[in-house]
Amino acid sequence: MDEILRKNIESFTAITRIPVTFYDNSGEILCESSSDLKFCRLFKVYSSKSSACRLNIASSARIALDLSEPYISTCRIGLIHIAVPLFFDGKSLGCFFAGPVIMGSLRESVIDNLIELNQLESKDLPAIILFLRSMPVHEPAEVNHLANLLNSCVLSSVNGNLEYMEKKQQNKEQLHISQTIKKLKTSSAPSEYPFELENQLILKTKSGDTEAAISILKELLDTIAALESGELDAIKVKFLGIYAVLARNIANQDPLFHDSMDLDYQDMHRLEHALTFNELFQVAASFIEFCCNKAILYSYDGESDTLKKALKIINANFSTKINLEEIAGQIHVNSSYLSYLFKHEMGLSYTDYVNALRINMAKNLLIKTSMSIIDISQQSGFSDQSYFTKVFKKIEVCTPKEYRFSKNPNA
Repeated sequence: MDEILRKNIESFTAITRIPVTFYDNSGEILCESSSDLKFCRLFKVYSSKSSACRLNIASSARIALDLSEPYISTCRIGLIHIAVPLFFDGKSLGCFFAGPVIMGSLRESVIDNLIELNQLESKDLPAIILFLRSMPVHEPAEVNHLANLLNSCVLSSVNGNLEYMEKKQQNKEQLHISQTIKKLKTSSAPSEYPFELENQLILKTKSGDTEAAISILKELLDTIAALESGELDAIKVKFLGIYAVLARNIANQDPLFHDSMDLDYQDMHRLEHALTFNELFQVAASFIEFCCNKAILYSYDGESDTLKKALKIINANFSTKINLEEIAGQIHVNSSYLSYLFKHEMGLSYTDYVNALRINMAKNLLIKTSMSIIDISQQSGFSDQSYFTKVFKKIEVCTPKEYRFSKNPNA
C-alpha cells in the first residue's frame, strides 16, 4: 500500500477506533489496520471466503465500485460496514471496509443473529458480549460523517499520487521538448514553421486515416513545441490555426456540426484549459479522430446521384426519427432499390450507416458534455437507451460509460 494512504488509514483508525480492512478485487484481504478492534476476527466464518459473511462483504464491495463512492451496508448479524472503493489511473484496485460499527444501539437481534450464524455455545457468549459492549456506538448521521472521512483519507492520498505523476509527466515532457530543440539545432533544416507537416495532417484527416493523422499530429506538435521553447500558450495558438481549417472542412460536410454539438466551443475550452503538453496533445488527438470519422462518413464520391441525394437528407436528419421508406419517398425511388444502392455503393446497410452517424455524435457528446447517457442516446437519434448501448458496444467494443471514462477519467 502507498505510504501516504497507509498513514491516512492509520490516522482514521487511531481517531475513530474503527478497524479498516482492504480487500482486493478477488476478495483477498491485503492489509488491516487496528485488527485487534475488529469484532469479526473472533469467528471462523469470517476467515472463509465462501461464508455468508464474506459473500456479503464482496457484494457490498461490488456496489461501492459500481457507484464509485462510499457505500454503507448492514452485515448478516445487523452491524454496519462502510465500503470505500480505491481507484488509481482509471482502474479499480479494491475496496476499504471500516467496521463493523454499532449504529443507534446494540439490539438483542444482533446477539440472536450472531448465535445462529456461528452456532455459538452459551459458554462463549460472555466474552463476545463484553467485546460488543466495548465497541463505540454511532448515530446514523455520525456514520455518514465516518464514510465521508474515510473517503477523504483515500482520495487525498490518490490525489497526492496523481500530483506526483503529473509533475513527473511535466518533467518528462520538458526533457522531450529539450531533446527536440537540440535535434533541430544540430540538423541542417531551417528552424521555421513546419507547413509541410501541417499540409500532410490536413490531407490524412480528409482521407479519414486516423492512425497516420495522429502520428503526424504528434510530430507536428513536437516540432511546434521545440520552436516555441515549450511555451504552452504559444503552442495552443498555433494549433488553433490548424483547428480552424479542419473545423471549416467539417462544417462544409456536416450541417449539424455547429447547431447540434457546439464542438468548436467545447474543443477550444478544453484546449485553453490544458495544463500540460500531454493534455494539449490528447485534446488535439481527440479532435483529429473526430475529423477523420466525419471524413469517412461523408466521403462518398461515387456516380449515383440518387445515393448522393439520399445521403444529403440522412446527414442532415440522422438525429431525428427517419427511415429508409421516408427518404426513398422524398427522392422518388423505390425503398428496396435505395437499400440495394447502400449495400452496393457504400458497403454497408442503411441502418448501419445511420447508426454509425448517431454513435459518432454520441461519442463527442460523451467526451465534450456532462449530459446523462439517456439524454445523449435521445439527442443522437436513439429512442431506446438499451438499444443505444447495444449498438455503441458493437461499434466501439465498450459501453458509453466506459468510453467517456477512457477519454476523460476526471469526468
